[in-house]
Amino acid sequence: MNLSKIFSYALRVFNRSRVYSAINLLGLSLGLAVFTLIVLFVRYEFGYDRYHANADRIYRITREDPKNEYLGTTKFVISAALLADGLKESVKDLDHVTRIARQNNVLMHAGNKSFFENETYAVDPAFFDVFTLDVIAGPTTNLLTKPTDAVLAESVAIKYFGSAEAAVGKTISGEGYKSYGDFMVQAVIRDMPFQSHFRTPVLFPFEGLIKTLQPNDLIRWGNNNYWIYFTLQPGADVKAAEEAFNAYYKPQQDPEYVTIASFQPLADVYLGERMNFDLTVVGNKDRLYIFMGIGILVLVIACINYINMSTARAANRAKEIGVRKVNGALRLDLVVQFLAEAFLSTAFAAVIAIIAVVLILPGFNEFLDKQISLDFLLQPQSLMSGALLLLTVAIVAGAYPAFLFSSFKPINTLKGRFYQSHNSRLRNVLVVFQFVVSGTLVFGTLIVWKQMEFVKNKDLGFNREHIIVVPIRDRSLVGKHEAIREELLKDPSIKNVSASRWTPTGISSQSIKTWQTKNGERTVGIYHNHIDANFIDTYGMTLVAGSNLTPTSRESDVIVNETLVKQIGYTPEEAIGQTFLAWGSDTTRIVGVVKDFHFQGFNLSIEGVDFRLWNPWNLQTMSIKVDGNDLQASLAYIKTTFGKFSDKYPFEYTFYDDLYAKTFISEAKTSRLMTAFSSVAIIIAALGLYGLILHMVNQRMKEIGIRKTLGAGSLSIIRLLSGKFGVLILIGYMIASVVGYYGVQQWLSSFAYRVSPTVLDFAITLFAIGMIAAIAVYSRIATALRINPATVLKQD
Repeated sequence: MNLSKIFSYALRVFNRSRVYSAINLLGLSLGLAVFTLIVLFVRYEFGYDRYHANADRIYRITREDPKNEYLGTTKFVISAALLADGLKESVKDLDHVTRIARQNNVLMHAGNKSFFENETYAVDPAFFDVFTLDVIAGPTTNLLTKPTDAVLAESVAIKYFGSAEAAVGKTISGEGYKSYGDFMVQAVIRDMPFQSHFRTPVLFPFEGLIKTLQPNDLIRWGNNNYWIYFTLQPGADVKAAEEAFNAYYKPQQDPEYVTIASFQPLADVYLGERMNFDLTVVGNKDRLYIFMGIGILVLVIACINYINMSTARAANRAKEIGVRKVNGALRLDLVVQFLAEAFLSTAFAAVIAIIAVVLILPGFNEFLDKQISLDFLLQPQSLMSGALLLLTVAIVAGAYPAFLFSSFKPINTLKGRFYQSHNSRLRNVLVVFQFVVSGTLVFGTLIVWKQMEFVKNKDLGFNREHIIVVPIRDRSLVGKHEAIREELLKDPSIKNVSASRWTPTGISSQSIKTWQTKNGERTVGIYHNHIDANFIDTYGMTLVAGSNLTPTSRESDVIVNETLVKQIGYTPEEAIGQTFLAWGSDTTRIVGVVKDFHFQGFNLSIEGVDFRLWNPWNLQTMSIKVDGNDLQASLAYIKTTFGKFSDKYPFEYTFYDDLYAKTFISEAKTSRLMTAFSSVAIIIAALGLYGLILHMVNQRMKEIGIRKTLGAGSLSIIRLLSGKFGVLILIGYMIASVVGYYGVQQWLSSFAYRVSPTVLDFAITLFAIGMIAAIAVYSRIATALRINPATVLKQD
């Protein structure tokens, strides 16, 4: 068995059938390119935090509070600082434990320069034993053991001092709502990889910083503000350790509000379930499985195309097989030959696919905001897996044609007689499968797009257009709100200005309160926002009863939403003037009811919320309503105005529309990726269908010529050649409708507010796959109909 002869013969076969070979090559190339991109993405997502040396032994404490549902879940990842000591006392297999405190919006000072950091971290010295960090300047041991030590990430050290080496020994200081004091840079670490669920620009010693900022947190069990990570010794019984810790933890808690602690493995953090106050926006494992499924389906469709094209051309190769068998070729020789052709096609396609991936990957990374690298493909394990994948694709695509062709009997093939009905049935089944996949993807993509449009355009219950949001970092601005507002309103392009703790979709402060309702007491979770008297008007909220807050309103006066009024058993009109104990001994009075508005994601139902006048220390945000005629001029004036009051922090702003868009950016990207990958799958299916029609028309050219000579019209010939595809489309569509409907219902169930599939969606799906088939079928038939019958009938 001469391999060079086998591949040489395969190349001649490709050369004789260039169109069919090109269709197969393009389909396999697209399939492999999409599959490779999806594998790189999925592998990247599953690779979060795996680089730590003790990754399989690192855990963090999570808590479940059954009586406190917050933002749709009762699970929390923040705990009391004292739980670290509790671990040491109760878990015998404990190795190392570290607490983490995150401080947001910190102004850092280095020499005569100042830098704004969105977040900094305070950690225990054991942080460097739990996590694997590469020290590139300074000592590698005893880090953060002194209360005035600090550790910088490499990028921050370069930003502050020019280089990692230059940073060591230098003094830095920080301030948020309090001054941190001075620290000396002890060491510099390499930036944590992008595949980390948190990244540390600046590290301070935990005990030293918390004693300065929140000393009571170090002695109170109820102050849950910190993340606790730890390692267990090799071979430790995690369940037993968890039970021992809970037995210790339970007596330390208020008997009325006992929470249950769990040990979450580090590998489950990024792709685990969403919990409150996580250090990161978690990924979505279900979406990864969906994308992986699409990748596999795309590859399967490409293989189906190869099988269909090969079996359809059985007649063309029958005599070739008969001659080779007469000349002594064994069945094994023929099997190897056809498998070699499949492998060669797959190998060529793989080369094209890798080139395509290299070209596409930079844009793919930019779209996803990831740092996916091709280095993974060059690892020995990946190379072996890739070779195995190519071999598998070649076998899947080539096995059936190989064994089918090699089974032909020489005497029948040389006489032009061989039985193909079984092949035709198989092709019909495979074509139906392609229509099922195409229809399911079309239907799924359509519903995902509709849901995204629904989320994007839904009336939120307030106006979000032409509002500029300016975060207030500098605490020296506390108490200057009215002066800033008056100065801003001097510009005619500025229509209104308000101050608040949160924007409408940023409300996250909640408390559990017992309300006196018509039917007795009821415990209700209430979300709170502190606002000024202009907030309701600035955001165009609708009062359905009562009146707005005024600068002279009492601190206990509140505006509530319709949902809260329903929860306490009143109509909006009845609720006005109602008083109740909601803040300790404070008697709260409802003065207004605002129309329900969406202040959380669309995956959560609207809950009760109240507004009360803010005190200066609650000022975190200013919302500025502009007319939108000249946004650049308005922004320039706003920046200048804030600069008059304070230039300590760099001026920041966000358009509220952009702020809102971030709440569904993950779903929007999922929608676009699904559309792109589904489109490729549909294109591959259409290519295969085109190839089948091309072959069928070529086989029946003389028949077409005779029919045209006898007076047959174009429409009757089109019906003759494409009739069976209509039946296959309907079968595929019916199956796709069931599969697609079930799939989208599972996805939509994660949204509290969602669209519902309609008859029109099913009709669009049928039309779409019908058009895909029509384009593939009629593009070739139309060419055949234009050929002169006399020319066709003269051919041998």
